[in-house]
This record gives sequence, structure tokens and C-alpha cells, in this order.
Amino acid sequence: MPVHQLYVCTELEGKKFNIELFFTARPTVGELVEYAEAMFASEVAHHPLLKGRALSPVVTHRLVVFDKAIRMWTDLVTKAQLEDFTQVYLFQDQRQKMDTCQDLPYPLPTTMHERQPPVPYVVTGKYNK
Repeated sequence: MPVHQLYVCTELEGKKFNIELFFTARPTVGELVEYAEAMFASEVAHHPLLKGRALSPVVTHRLVVFDKAIRMWTDLVTKAQLEDFTQVYLFQDQRQKMDTCQDLPYPLPTTMHERQPPVPYVVTGKYNK
């Protein structure tokens, strides 16, 4: 089964977390949002630095991707931008003004990947593009 790999970074508790996400095919923007939010929730629940803290759930406000052709961050608007191994940055509402796409850590496997194989993701949210 082919796997499509993306990297998604966001800020949690003042620290940037960059995780690998795996899909069976190129995801839609909505599939990416829902899977990323679920995986960051898993990180909050299982990561040693965050475990047990009462954090707000990760809610996507805006997504940007690093466009290798122009070497700049651009808004994510279509799944065509999600080439294999693309770096995505997830901005959250409450962090929009102070968060930046700079100094991203190297992508690490999420704690949940050891327990969950790549699966197609069903979209129910507002980012279904």
C-alpha cells in the first residue's frame, strides 16, 4: 500500500512540535486538518513534556506550506500543494499573532504512530477542499 508522508508543525506550550503524518494517498486539506488535530491531541496526551497538562485542543486557524520552488511559505488552499514530504505549518487561533514558521524542529514520529497504521481519513469538518 503506497504511503503519502507529510510533516506538520505547530506550537504547543511555547515549543514547536513537528510531526510526521502518513496517508494512503494524497489527502485533501480537510483530511489533513482533521488528522493533524487528532495527532496533536495524541501528542498532548502521550508526550513526556506535555502529558497531564490541561491544554486547549489544537484548532486549525490557518495552514501554510513551504513551497520549494519559490522558497517561501504560502497559504495551503488545495491538495495539489501537498506533495510527498511537504512541510506544513498549522497556525492556531490563540497563537496567530505570536507564532512564526521559523526554526522548525526536525520532524519526529508521533507517539501514536507506533499504535496506529496509516489509514484513509474521513472528513467531516469545515476544511473539506
